[in-house]
Amino acid sequence: MIKNVTATSATADDNISVLPITLAPSQLDHYELTLMNSGPVVIDSAITFMAHLSKTNFSQESETKLFIFQWLSMADAQKLQTVNASTSKVSITFDNHKVLPGEYTMTVAAFPINDSAKMVAYKTTKFVLTEKLNGDLILKQHLDYQRYPAVFSTKEILTAAGDLHDIFLGYRKESFNYCWYKNGLLISPEKILRYNVTKSESFTLTLFIGLNLKSSPKSNFCNDSLTRSRQLAEVDNMKSYKLSKYNSADVKCVFFKCGQFEQFLILKNALHSCDIRRVGFESWDKGIALGKPTVFNITCLGSSPSAVCFNITSVNSSVPSSNVCSPQVFLNTLNHLETIHLFNVSWMDVHVFIYNDVSRIHLVETFYIYDADAQNLPALVFPIVFGIFGILVILVGVAYIMKIHKKPYVEVADFDFHPALTENQPNGNSKLSVIVNTIKNLFSRNKHVSNQITSKNDDSTRPLRRESNCYDSL
Repeated sequence: MIKNVTATSATADDNISVLPITLAPSQLDHYELTLMNSGPVVIDSAITFMAHLSKTNFSQESETKLFIFQWLSMADAQKLQTVNASTSKVSITFDNHKVLPGEYTMTVAAFPINDSAKMVAYKTTKFVLTEKLNGDLILKQHLDYQRYPAVFSTKEILTAAGDLHDIFLGYRKESFNYCWYKNGLLISPEKILRYNVTKSESFTLTLFIGLNLKSSPKSNFCNDSLTRSRQLAEVDNMKSYKLSKYNSADVKCVFFKCGQFEQFLILKNALHSCDIRRVGFESWDKGIALGKPTVFNITCLGSSPSAVCFNITSVNSSVPSSNVCSPQVFLNTLNHLETIHLFNVSWMDVHVFIYNDVSRIHLVETFYIYDADAQNLPALVFPIVFGIFGILVILVGVAYIMKIHKKPYVEVADFDFHPALTENQPNGNSKLSVIVNTIKNLFSRNKHVSNQITSKNDDSTRPLRRESNCYDSL
């Protein structure tokens, strides 16, 4: 389809003869003609025809020539002529007073400019003139994933606009009027609809577009169709529009040209609050036996159906968007039991992708794949052994400190008879002295305790002797 085209110079010539229906085969050996049009279009809008003349494989001519293109429209018997090298186009507006809606043909023939009696190629194409405007609805929503073009997510802004294919030369865009309907109820008179649905539902979205031309008669089609749909509704989840200020008289839906475009929409809830757990294991257990089946229980909230697939990468590796897995089967549930097998002994990331019709969730779990038949498991045993060893060292240290505190404390006198000397020393030296004295006291206490133990041992082995008494001297 040709869009945004401009008309080329063309002249109507009543003396141009009607083109022949057939040509001699010898005249078609050198050129081939392709003819296209921008239809269907509504009457009173511009339709563009484009002809392209190309050389065939049998052509021996190398120089570029100019050709006369003769155009004949069977809609109104209008004849036009253009001169171009190999491509020529014309834009024609068919007046509603002269032409009725329907299907017509356009024929074009090409002649060398230096030999207008020799026709080198011709072509005929069909085109359609309609009563109503032609176009489409454009629906957009920012989604990470969309399974179907007519299924959208709730709680996300849905943007809708009309895309007109018809081109009205000489008219301003302000001449168009827009009316948006939800199941026949008017929800907005704006050109672009921004709509937010908060709950899962389905409805028919309809757009009426009308073109006002004061100099032209009005269309009965627009009057009848829009009168039936001219209703106002209270829409709770459309706070951006205060529809209460509109009434049937405010929305002028009486047009010269109009079109109706509609689409049945389905709104679903996106996935959220997804959780993945390994069946039969605690969440802290990150070991998976090599080649053994591992079952994951995956649950989500949202709208069904849903599907799950996996990407396996080395640890701390991302998955390129081009390599993200695609689900094969969607199930009418939000709970999945999926089994995978891993065959590389190392730390691995398990990327879980969960889909529904309007969203995709990405979860990552890290596991160590070990060989259950191997005698040693360095990646798991070493951290566990060193962790236990560290805990034992801490416990022994705590027990030793508590044992020291339970022993009798022997206080050592401080025979420092010169306090004035220490008072004048810097604060740093004073702190250092305290630390040194503390260490000395600790060693002195340990030595004193050792001496007591030694003394007790000596007393037990020394022979008994009678103690001297002051009365003995008497």
